[in-house]
This record gives sequence, structure tokens and C-alpha cells, in this order.
Amino acid sequence: MNLIDLIEELNIQPKRKAATHGGEYCSPCPFCKEGDDRFLIWPQRQNKNGEYQGGRFSCRKCGKYGDAITFLRQLYGLSYREACERMRIEPKQRNSLPLKRPMLKSKIVDEPSDLWKEKANSFVEWSHKQLLNNDEGLSLLRERGFSDESIDHFVLGYNPQLFFRERTDWGLVQELKEEGKVRKLWLPVGLVIPTFADDGIIKVKVRRSGWKEGDKFPKYVEVSGSKQIPSIYGDTSLPFALILESELDALLIQQEAADLVYCVALGGSTKPLDAQTDQLLRTASLILFLPDFDEAGAIAWMKWKKMFPTIQRILTPCEKSAGDYFQNSGDLREWIEDTIKEIRRKTIRG
Repeated sequence: MNLIDLIEELNIQPKRKAATHGGEYCSPCPFCKEGDDRFLIWPQRQNKNGEYQGGRFSCRKCGKYGDAITFLRQLYGLSYREACERMRIEPKQRNSLPLKRPMLKSKIVDEPSDLWKEKANSFVEWSHKQLLNNDEGLSLLRERGFSDESIDHFVLGYNPQLFFRERTDWGLVQELKEEGKVRKLWLPVGLVIPTFADDGIIKVKVRRSGWKEGDKFPKYVEVSGSKQIPSIYGDTSLPFALILESELDALLIQQEAADLVYCVALGGSTKPLDAQTDQLLRTASLILFLPDFDEAGAIAWMKWKKMFPTIQRILTPCEKSAGDYFQNSGDLREWIEDTIKEIRRKTIRG
């Protein structure tokens, strides 16, 4: 486990740019989100004390730097011992005072431009029409348990052809790649999953049809310009919120239990929380957190527990995720209803 592994867990693919210090890599910065090559990583370098702790990093934009232990503490708010456990490194006896944990601050996120919303909405509506005539896309959604009514209600779609569009045509600033070429807006082949808010579409993700294990690009691609917040589905006036990773799993739960909970789909277990979603969740009388059955899910749980001390972690009776549980004949509605009742009983007894 080193810094490259930690960065890749964020759906960021570092690029090797030099062989110095055992290899130098660059990527977008997980802290300030600026650029494509401002964040430098040396996965084999020792720290200033001559210890190897997962390599070194430095951002030329926001100034963050340190080793893998520092990275985990600053990005997720972990303690020194928690970070060492995550890296499988034996904690060392510290004579000095421990680092003060950074405040977990939520930032305000800008809305997409009107032009972006217009283009995104047209793409989503076109993709929805393509889906209705695409056996592969329809079969994939039906196998996951989606009804035709839900497919239509959530405006799920399928993009059958790879597209590259000019960023400026979507109201985005032109960017250059590392080699100097103009960066395009990427619309890959796959299932199209939109997110809507009161004022229209705010996010579009594509689940790539051609993705395979080991692919250098992520399975889920968020279209450039999408609002950088979790996707919220359902009636937010309900008292119960369910936080989970997958947008498709969240939509499936809305199909089965929209009257019980609203869903907050993070789109990645390590993504930060924005101020708008933070404020919404603090009005909920009960927040449920459903992590995937993996290491990233365990790390995410530690972060959310620090932010919302009364949050309740729940796990599906079997399988890795809610979608997998449903596909294996699990009753999502019954499980969520029973879970809420049990938590409330324990709260009353306590």
C-alpha cells in the first residue's frame, strides 16, 4: 500500500512523468481539485525522518505536502494510529504532541451554468430514447431489478456511441492536456445516470459498458461540469436519510422504499461533503450509512462517524451492496423498514 494506491481509490489515475526518486507521478490534487499535474507523488520516497511511510506528495497549487500518513490524516481526518492501521504500518512512539486534527469543513459548490444544463439535459433525453431501443442497456438495468416505470421515471439512458465534445460548447473553460493538446469533454459508451435538483439537471454519470478489471479509466465517468456534490434522490422532507456509494443502488432503493427514506449517493466512498448536503443531513432525525463491504467503505465510515456522531451504520444481510442483495432475491423494503424499527427501539430503550 502506498500513495499511488490511495490516489487510485479516489478514481484518479496518476501519470508517471519521471524516474527520479524511484518514480515521479502527477495527478489532479485531491485537496484543491486544481489542474491535472499540480499534485506530485513519489511513491518510493522516505519522509524527512528517513522512514518509508507510503511515499511522499506535494501540491504546487495549495501547498499540501507530506507522506501517506499525513495524506490520510489531512484528507479524512484520521488519527495517527488510524492512519497507520490503514497503511498497515506499526505506529511509532511519539515524544512530541500529536498533530491537531484538521476541521472537517464543507464547502459551497457552484451550480453548473445554464448552457451546461441545456447540453446535459439534451444528452440525457437523447440517451433515454436510445435506451428504449437498446437491448443491452435495458437488459442490464432489468437484471439489476429496475422496472420499466422506474427507468422512465429516473430518465435513465444509454449512450451507444463514444463522443468527444468541445468543452466551450458546454459552457466550460478550455483546458490543455499535459502534452499541450486541447482537452475534450468525454461522453463514453454506457448507461447514463442523471441527477436532478429543483432547478434542473445538475450531474450526469456514465457507467462504461466496456469497463473491465484493470482498466486505466474508471467504471463510472462523471461528465465534466457536473455539480460536485452527492446525488440526492427522493423526498428530503422525510425524517430518515440513507447514505450509500452507488447512484444505481440509491435509485433502486427509491424504487422499492421511497416512502421510508431519501438517499444520498456519494458516487465514491471517499468523496468530500459539500455545505448544501451537510446542512440537509443535519435536519434528518436519523442518518443511516450503508458502506460497501470493502476497505474503502470501512475508511469512509470512520470519516462519517466523526462528522455525524449519531449516524448509524447498517449492513445488508448478505452481499457487498444493496444492489447485489436485491439481485439475490433480498427484500430491500422489508430490510430497511425492519432496520429503522430496530434502531428506534434501541433508541427508546436507551
